[in-house]
Amino acid sequence: MKCFLLILMLLVPVHEASARDADWVGIYTFYEESWDQTRERTSYWFRLEVKESGGKLVGIYADGINGTTTRRFEVAVKTAGKKARFYFERSLPRVEGSEERCAESEFTSGELLFEFTESTADGEPVIYTTWQKMNLAVRTESGAYGRESVFFRKVYLEKHENKP
Repeated sequence: MKCFLLILMLLVPVHEASARDADWVGIYTFYEESWDQTRERTSYWFRLEVKESGGKLVGIYADGINGTTTRRFEVAVKTAGKKARFYFERSLPRVEGSEERCAESEFTSGELLFEFTESTADGEPVIYTTWQKMNLAVRTESGAYGRESVFFRKVYLEKHENKP
């Protein structure tokens, strides 16, 4: 009986942690259209897809201009409560499955790029981004220039059964 209780005590925190991790699974985006210096319309997009793989969270980050991917890389995701931290892992080809060689990155493996914090504003859920090594907001017209801002929006939520 003691052995059963010990196993149960060890498994419950793991289940709770993986349930919290599942809350971070989804697609996060930011999109903006503006005029460049030559008065041409320019579309900037940033996309982060977080999924579970091998019992841990991983992400694929990509950004681009006018529909063309400019960079793409893998991030490791570490969670703690209402926070998720994103660490650079490795560069990826700009197009998934292509033979393109991975370009050198300005980041090194293990560097903290940014953090998400779940919160609410005016009764609606929001995700605050705290910029660390990478600050995407400074590359946009509408992005906040401070360390913390509402930048990414979660656009894909895992479907759950309706509960009465």
